[in-house]
Amino acid sequence: MRPAWLVERHDIWVVPLAVVVHGATVTTSAPSPGQLVGAYDAAVVEGATEIVSIPLGSMYSATVAAATLAGSMADVPVRVLDAGASSFAARLCLLYTF
Repeated sequence: MRPAWLVERHDIWVVPLAVVVHGATVTTSAPSPGQLVGAYDAAVVEGATEIVSIPLGSMYSATVAAATLAGSMADVPVRVLDAGASSFAARLCLLYTF
């Protein structure tokens, strides 16, 4: 869960992850590099001069790989941090390291 006030306060851009429910099986689908580039570009339009991307951990999803590829296509420097975590709250802790 990501509280809206927290996302707004820290100017966090959220790129959704698809969740697929197939009976008793639940899987996720990482956002594409194109979706992430779109988010990075939107942040640049809003004034970002650099981006820190903290996707779902690589042991849970391919999002780190997609974010890294997207970062190589961005107009500003993008630092992708693999937090190794699946929860928004755990990844949020990385905000306080900057």
